[in-house]
Amino acid sequence: MSEGHERDALISVIANHMKKAYLMWNKEIVNDDVIFEDIKTLSGGKITLSRNFRLTDSKEIMNRNKKNTGVSTNNNVPTNNGNQNNNRKNMRRPDSK
Repeated sequence: MSEGHERDALISVIANHMKKAYLMWNKEIVNDDVIFEDIKTLSGGKITLSRNFRLTDSKEIMNRNKKNTGVSTNNNVPTNNGNQNNNRKNMRRPDSK
């Protein structure tokens, strides 16, 4: 793809998505330079982002993730810790008579 606005916009979308994925899996703030280096490595050096290129702030992404997943910060709210298998064990099958 040739240089230009469309290419820059696509790179921005990819970089912000990479940052979002990093934050979802690692739950810690990521420095933009880490994402920039990963993009450079993954592109074989064809894509390099300047230091003045700004990604979405980590805290903003984390706040969006909390809103979108419905994660509650209230520790008094009961959770379903994935114990669906235990519920299935307690269910009985009807007799085959």
